[in-house]
Amino acid sequence: MKNLHLFLIIGAALQLVAHGAPITDEGIYQAPPELCQTSECIKEAREIAKYMKKDKDPCKEFEQFACGKFLDNAEPGDSYLDDIVRGLSDEIVLRLANPEHPKTPKPDPKDQASVRNVQRMHTNFVACMNEAQRVKAGREPLKRELEKVVKAYPVPGSLLESKKAPGVTIKKDGITGQFFRDGWKTSINLSIGYSKAIGGNTKNDLSAITGQFLGEGLSAFFKLIVENLNPADPDRYGMFVRPKSLGLSASTYKDSTKTQGYEQLIGKMFYILYEENDPLTGKEPFVVKQRWKDVANLVVEFEKKLAAFISSDFDNDDFRLQMDSGMLTIPQVNDLTQSSLDWKVILNNTLNGVQPPGLIGVMDIQYLKDLDGLLKATDPRTIQYFFAWSMIRQLGEFLDAAHRRPFDDFYRRSIEDRDKTCASNTLDVVPDIVSHFFVPIALPEPARAKAGEIINSIISTYSKSFQSYKWLTGDTLKGALLKLSKLGQIIGYSYSGPDNRDPSSIDKFYSGLNLDGQDHFGNQVRAKTFWAQVDFGKVNKDFDRQHMDNSAPTDNAYNRKNTNTIAFPAGRLHSPVINADFPEYLNYAVFGTTAAHEITHAFDSDGIYYDEAGHHSMWFKSVKEFEDRYQCLVRQFSKFTIDGPNNQTYAVSGVSTLKENIADNGGISQAYKTWSERYQSDRQSTKYNNKRLLGLEEYSPEQMFFIQYARGWCGRPNPDKYERALNDLHSPDKWRIVGVLQNSQDFAKAFNCQPGSLMNPLKTKDNDTKCDVW
Repeated sequence: MKNLHLFLIIGAALQLVAHGAPITDEGIYQAPPELCQTSECIKEAREIAKYMKKDKDPCKEFEQFACGKFLDNAEPGDSYLDDIVRGLSDEIVLRLANPEHPKTPKPDPKDQASVRNVQRMHTNFVACMNEAQRVKAGREPLKRELEKVVKAYPVPGSLLESKKAPGVTIKKDGITGQFFRDGWKTSINLSIGYSKAIGGNTKNDLSAITGQFLGEGLSAFFKLIVENLNPADPDRYGMFVRPKSLGLSASTYKDSTKTQGYEQLIGKMFYILYEENDPLTGKEPFVVKQRWKDVANLVVEFEKKLAAFISSDFDNDDFRLQMDSGMLTIPQVNDLTQSSLDWKVILNNTLNGVQPPGLIGVMDIQYLKDLDGLLKATDPRTIQYFFAWSMIRQLGEFLDAAHRRPFDDFYRRSIEDRDKTCASNTLDVVPDIVSHFFVPIALPEPARAKAGEIINSIISTYSKSFQSYKWLTGDTLKGALLKLSKLGQIIGYSYSGPDNRDPSSIDKFYSGLNLDGQDHFGNQVRAKTFWAQVDFGKVNKDFDRQHMDNSAPTDNAYNRKNTNTIAFPAGRLHSPVINADFPEYLNYAVFGTTAAHEITHAFDSDGIYYDEAGHHSMWFKSVKEFEDRYQCLVRQFSKFTIDGPNNQTYAVSGVSTLKENIADNGGISQAYKTWSERYQSDRQSTKYNNKRLLGLEEYSPEQMFFIQYARGWCGRPNPDKYERALNDLHSPDKWRIVGVLQNSQDFAKAFNCQPGSLMNPLKTKDNDTKCDVW
């Protein structure tokens, strides 16, 4: 009888184990883990299980183990988490912008500020959707804008002049033929070279049209950025000259195949806009006339020369990459362009009455010198054509479908549903209005509070970690702790400039923007001017540390080193990134690592040169020890590759991806440490929810943390876009999973990966052991 009783006990224990009830290392039975049975947990558990390949060995093929089924079915370029959060954001923005959507905002009539804000949002959307109005207007709205180019920068003999004699031909060594200046009877012989063909053009004309473009939110030779990039005065907005205002990236102009297609696009658009009769009104396919092909060739050859002056650094749109600008007085900037541009005239036409700054940041001094020489040697007709094309390129997308189709064809834009396009455009035009209504939907207050809690808990962990690092010297440790304590946080949306929480603040901010429900093109022109003047109006003012760089629906968290601020737009905080109903191991695995990533940027290879106020400073004294540690990451990630077309592989740059690799590795280390300490202090989930997920009970909370982390970077690369991936400052998604987790001893312990396995590598003469920076 005693044996039968023992047999029954053993059988029951085995049955419990089979159903996920664990046995400790000491052989002691533990009760089955409590499950999280909220609808959100059940839904997420299904999503996780749906894409796992449980038969894969996590110590050998962890990416496949965590999300292999997603990779099997994904299209090239698909990214699991990014696709989800962007899709959710797009859906909400469409719901807000479309007045016919059943869930669009309907404010209380007594709240007039909100009524006006919603009206602005809906007016822009309705005008954008009105294709019939755009078809009726045809090319005329853009032609009216182009007349400004001719008036501001008139060139005798130009094909864009409204009054010209027939027979004028374009040659690369000059112009031949006759025409009547200004439409009158003064005959001019143009058998002369470019340098003598200036006619009525002056340095003042070129400066004025350059300033006019900038003041209306357009760019030609360069952009003017209003930011706090002056290392000597980071608490005030300054003005910075930045190259990059062309139709192709600077490096692409070396590709003759792409420039040929680009030249055809230019010729086609000039032909469509400037032929006496609009070619698109005819029934037959049109053939671009030679004179417009010649114009296009002049523009492309000019842009090629400009592109040759632009450093590849400026192909990246992140202006914060070019922080070390030369700060010059206006006379000093004038000296750089003394032959062609007068900066006093440029700024007078740009700033609309705003006092010019005492100093201007020039991000590439040599570029302005080269530009000056090029403008001096270039025929004014070519310059006028370049300005016209710059306007066409930046405004042409706001015409009707037929007139913008050449752009869609060249840039291979997918023709998405018009309502989605118009929702996105409305976000561009009135981002603060959309953000105000977006955040309560996308980021409910419980999730927003949870985000703040996670951030603060990781900051606390970082503080303890810093104090445990023996290689941080006394002054450096004090500086690191001070910087950490002063780290600013923006969660969801901007708190000022305007305050996205306050309808009255938003209403006042947009009071100067005129929108017309029957004039989509005009709305976009006015919006560009409005936003340009908003930016230029900040010059010389105190920098607004509570204003987020992005609108709330943006899917991009960031660290602004020159203000010591981290920001998390609501568009990056959709579930499954964070959810107040999720177990903590899921929240810390995605949002926690994101938050820790941004915190770590304050102490990456660039961040260590900015102090607690965001000022450029040499406070960090343990540089040698820090460099010795991060060189491990340089070596590790330089061994990784990315697939290109035709089965070619290309090496990842461990140098250019260093800052992001420091943030990825430090981020997961500190996030896991923070979560683990909370979990170990409350394994029964009485204070911190770490209940297991239904159907995934076999995996411990530690294992689930890493599985969920991997899902955040699960994506199928596109070999045809390998150049973009190689130029990205982040490592490819695969290596943000595999490379980062190879460095994690916590990962190896969670999955019991044997030393020497792929995910728990050993130190050899050709391979570092686990890299550990922060």
